[in-house]
Amino acid sequence: MTFNTDELVKFNTIILEQIKIGVQKAISGHMLYHMKIDIRDEMFCNALITSLTTYAMKESLKEETFTLSYKQPKNSWQMFKTEYFPKWLLKGFPIEYEVVISKVTFEAYEVYPQLPQVYDVGHHFTEISVKKNK
Repeated sequence: MTFNTDELVKFNTIILEQIKIGVQKAISGHMLYHMKIDIRDEMFCNALITSLTTYAMKESLKEETFTLSYKQPKNSWQMFKTEYFPKWLLKGFPIEYEVVISKVTFEAYEVYPQLPQVYDVGHHFTEISVKKNK
């Protein structure tokens, strides 16, 4: 059996040009008061990471806590057995498990980024009247 290499491998030539790109976000003046800007060079993914953090006013709506339980191998040796032991060997040396119980809390809130923030962040509450369209 012979192969025609021209049919197996096809090369296309393309021309690439450089274009200028950018990212821009408008941030209102009252959001700038406690803003923290963090820029760092991430060597592992060859990227520049920029983070902007600030504060906004929120209204707490609901908080709900759930209890989750699951079983997992007791230690790294037991985990090794799950991955590499054949079934016949597991009959003589069964995997030991432990039950892990975790509590997870979810908080629902409504954020008001358009309101001027309270400058004593974390220590002051503002009471306002807002008409909500629901």
